[in-house]
Amino acid sequence: MTRDVRLRREFDARPEVVFDAFTDPAAQYDLYADSPDWVVESACDLRVGGRWTIAFGAPGLEPARETNTFEEVDRPRLLVYRSTMVLADGSRMDTHVRVIFEPAGKGTQMTLIQSGFTDVARRDEFERGWTSILDALGRVAAAKAVGPTTTSTEAGADAAGIKVRRAVPGDATAIGAVFDAAVLAGWTYLGKLVAESMFTAEDWIQLVADHEPPNLLLVAVDEAGGVIGYTAVHPAVGEMFLLFVHPAHAGRGIGRRLLAAADDALRAAGCGVAFLFVHEQNERALAVYMAAGYRRDGSDRVSDFRGVRIRELRFVKDLNA
Repeated sequence: MTRDVRLRREFDARPEVVFDAFTDPAAQYDLYADSPDWVVESACDLRVGGRWTIAFGAPGLEPARETNTFEEVDRPRLLVYRSTMVLADGSRMDTHVRVIFEPAGKGTQMTLIQSGFTDVARRDEFERGWTSILDALGRVAAAKAVGPTTTSTEAGADAAGIKVRRAVPGDATAIGAVFDAAVLAGWTYLGKLVAESMFTAEDWIQLVADHEPPNLLLVAVDEAGGVIGYTAVHPAVGEMFLLFVHPAHAGRGIGRRLLAAADDALRAAGCGVAFLFVHEQNERALAVYMAAGYRRDGSDRVSDFRGVRIRELRFVKDLNA
């Protein structure tokens, strides 16, 4: 008697976006890594008879190895493949996987059926693993949807009257106001800390002063000349240091435009690779950075900010790709 894993999940992205995110080798780290230091390697030959291999596990230990052979490939509706999983303890599991992608409103309903389990405990173990993978798939698909799948109307909205220029000392107060509004709306994971201004007027003046050349602080300004977003880079080390957009202007592509300007500045300074740190719970920022080509490198940074533990994930991007 066989026992199946049967999971159904809805994603806020179109079927082709979810399908591509599910099979993208570059996305497998985000799907399979149980902790930031995990090693994940993947290759995918997406055709009938092609192989999809994934190796994943903690550093220094024998990885689990999954080898899939495609039987049906009908993008973006259906994937069927036979899977052989060799776990770190040497045990082997042969199963059959069927994944269906169906439109659901403006999103996708994905149904996954994995059959061939003869052991209930092992089936339940795989079901837990799939649950984690599908949680991560939602984040990856959302990131891809923010990127090249943005509608032409949304893509054009950022260009109307918005300019990006170097910050000047007179921008300091407006930069602080953007920060306060952005963290109040988006950093709810910091609790009561965001209810009041975190930094003083002098701090914002110092931020501008600290970003004289070779550093760079850019602001996005609207038709009236008001600051509605900003970004900063440190070319000496290749760091994309910070990026904020006023929530009243969210969804206009201003963050993407600022991030592209930051990448361009680092590239012009001779940086081949850029890196940044972002809070592990900052879902919107994670989506924007991933859509722009940034990928986790497995490291993180943990600090204490006014009594609150902060864990930030490190992302990197090849600026020459």
